[in-house]
Amino acid sequence: MKYLKIKNIGPIIDIDIELNKLNIFIGPQSSGKSTITKIACFCSWVEKKITLLNVNQELLSKEGAFAEELVRFHKLTGYLQDDSYIYYESDILKIEYHHSEKSPVFTWKKRFKYKKGKISYIPSERNIVATIPNWINIKFIDNSTRSFMSDWDEARNAYKEESPLNILNVGAKYFFDGENDRVIVNRLNKELELTNTSSGLQSLIPLLVLFDYLYDWIYHNENPESVKDIKDKNTTDRELEQAVLNSAEHANIQEAKLDILKRNFKEIHHTSAYLEEPEQNLFPEAQRDLVGELIHFNNLNENHSLTITTHSPYILSSINNLMYAYQAGKKDKQKVCTIISEQNWINYDEVRAYFVSDGMVTSILDDEIKQIKAETIDEVSNILNKEYEDLLEIDN
Repeated sequence: MKYLKIKNIGPIIDIDIELNKLNIFIGPQSSGKSTITKIACFCSWVEKKITLLNVNQELLSKEGAFAEELVRFHKLTGYLQDDSYIYYESDILKIEYHHSEKSPVFTWKKRFKYKKGKISYIPSERNIVATIPNWINIKFIDNSTRSFMSDWDEARNAYKEESPLNILNVGAKYFFDGENDRVIVNRLNKELELTNTSSGLQSLIPLLVLFDYLYDWIYHNENPESVKDIKDKNTTDRELEQAVLNSAEHANIQEAKLDILKRNFKEIHHTSAYLEEPEQNLFPEAQRDLVGELIHFNNLNENHSLTITTHSPYILSSINNLMYAYQAGKKDKQKVCTIISEQNWINYDEVRAYFVSDGMVTSILDDEIKQIKAETIDEVSNILNKEYEDLLEIDN
């Protein structure tokens, strides 16, 4: 479990939330969903950086460095003010940042319990890799969009013509031929470049390729060179040993435990993705199928996590069905599996869902029925129905 507090950053006035294995934020445009997600992702990244290498803690502790990195990477220029505040807590570390003081305070809890993870922020503008054929030749500022494109360039190389990736049940397969992203559209019996496919496929393919790669492929295949490079740039054996010796815990760490620490710090053990608007360009049925696939990926490892921002009631309804399947499966697993595959079920206890509005957040989970509250999902429908009833009354 993680905890996050944010005050007076962008549209956010004051929030205090828990984060779990699956986190959902829904709300109107510009309400602050992405702001929360970006800060959660950034704090998780900072935790990783300073845990793996002491010098990163020194760099991020310098006056202004923490805020500058947050603003640069997540494009939050103009969001911070004198009374802005961030508090993040995990099992490993506490981070407290008052913008007026310019430097964060890091408090270790259990540094040597940390297991290295892969962190990926997937922005709403991700379709750029499908809509612009020569995107790889364009120079981008080093921010979350550029980071996503780097992840995509790494991921697509894993899917060759001899081993393409099936794209849900839409009758399409994706592969990369070394120069172009190509899609086999079975229903048309054609092979197309990704840029020439429908908007739905351009939305689905980058997302599913990246999730399959980050949540599954890298754990069953030899890590690619870029992942090896990440390892080499992080904690070396010597640095880790020195960190242990400098720690108050060093007396309890035996040689065998040091070997475990080396593996925990140098190998990738889990993935955390922060995803904006998975519903882009998708019909409600495709949204349902996509949610099932994303949850399947998240279920592959007990330490994987996924955070989603959305405007779509279909996303929430789909998640509700998967949570209900988990509950009903306790009574009759076989029958439930004929409706929803067990690999897509969600344990309600591992979910946090929030409505973001007016700078605040409200939990939209109903602990009694173990579902997302129906009134949140149907809010817009209720408004439309009320309008219709008012018009009907005038007409009659």
